[in-house]
Amino acid sequence: MNAEGGINGDASRPGWVTRIAVVVTVLSAVGLLSACRPLLPAPKATAVITATADPARFVAGSTVTISVALTPDLPGAAVPTGNLLVGNGTAFPLTDGRASYSTVVNVVGTFTIPFDYSGDDQYLPGSGTVTFISDMGMAPFTGSGPTVAMAGDSITYFSKETMDRGLSAAGYRHSITGLPGYTAASAQWLVDDYAAAAPDVFVFALGTNDMTEVALGLNGTTLASIEARATAVAAQFPGACFVATTLSAHRSAAWQPPFAEYNAAADAYNDWVRATFPQVVDWDAAVAASIAAGTTILADEVHPTPAGQVVLGDLVRSAADGCRAPG
Repeated sequence: MNAEGGINGDASRPGWVTRIAVVVTVLSAVGLLSACRPLLPAPKATAVITATADPARFVAGSTVTISVALTPDLPGAAVPTGNLLVGNGTAFPLTDGRASYSTVVNVVGTFTIPFDYSGDDQYLPGSGTVTFISDMGMAPFTGSGPTVAMAGDSITYFSKETMDRGLSAAGYRHSITGLPGYTAASAQWLVDDYAAAAPDVFVFALGTNDMTEVALGLNGTTLASIEARATAVAAQFPGACFVATTLSAHRSAAWQPPFAEYNAAADAYNDWVRATFPQVVDWDAAVAASIAAGTTILADEVHPTPAGQVVLGDLVRSAADGCRAPG
């Protein structure tokens, strides 16, 4: 350019060069003159995590398979990669966004297994849980003779050994299963198993935990719903002699105030059982008689003492005998 342009070494206008240098420095600082302008990293996505247990409920000793699938949060996005850390930290690599493992569960209970997703260059880490239930199975039938099956709760559970001996001695092929903490509703799967086995005698010994739900106002359980449940269970055994058990009320002064409704419902249920079913294991009457004699057969308001276990076993055997009696 000529002198008027002022940038071809014109010493009379040195400020132009200084100003240009400053502008270039500023523009470079903000990246406007760089062909490799610095970019902020794109935010990572969050994968959608789905976990299942197959089966979700099973008998202890069975195999359960835990499966976890991670899918993109947007259609067409990349499939998540990385590892899945399950339970104690064992790592399972994802294949097509999925990982699974199988294990044998030998203990009874409800289990919630945590897992963590490691994340990758496009997805954030994540975590979750999967829950499954391992139940006690129906006890196998043992012995020979007419078949007697009994489904109950912890009262039956703690008395099982005594009842097994008594029924074996009386010549019965039998299966006694007690599920601590179960209600007639939650133990329906056990009732279904026994119905499929078609025993000659079926003893329905559930209801104590249902009455607790009545007392505490849980799960909408009412006296009418418990009676309806017992009636429905009896209908599942059309070819069997159906035996119902009565339920012991809470009798000590320490228990009566919070369980007044329990006692009232239990008394009403027991009256209904006695009037409805020809064969009854009257556990409540046996408990009342022991208290009146000053030798209670209850250890804690609910569960029988060793002597009470013998009494309950005798009542069950007598009911089975009654089912076999002519007429």
